[in-house]
Amino acid sequence: MEGCTVGVGVLACESVVVYVQAAQRRLGTDYPVFVLHYTDTDDPGRMKHQIVQAAEKMPKDIDTVLVAMGFCGGSWNQVEASRRLVIPRVDDCVSMLLNVEEGHSTNPKEMGHLYITEQEPDSSGKRL
Repeated sequence: MEGCTVGVGVLACESVVVYVQAAQRRLGTDYPVFVLHYTDTDDPGRMKHQIVQAAEKMPKDIDTVLVAMGFCGGSWNQVEASRRLVIPRVDDCVSMLLNVEEGHSTNPKEMGHLYITEQEPDSSGKRL
């Protein structure tokens, strides 16, 4: 894309920021990361408000936003932005982290399981 300047930023739920950082190290990118607090994930209306505010506060030179989070109970429903949004097709961050397929897949979570992490990811993005 010679001659084309695209400003890219990442909008990430704070629960996946360490994975975003590991992915950037692995891919050799250094996009600015704007963090959403996960405390609002239980209320789609509050989370949507946080998303809209974060998008509005991004620098003007960012025209493409890579979203590092799921739909979180419909938080992204009818969100309008003046920037191009690239949103993964997953219901939440747990599904996003468990999904190893390149395309859309069904919800990979299993009923009755608790998904927790304790350590930082390695350079490939996997937990140690």
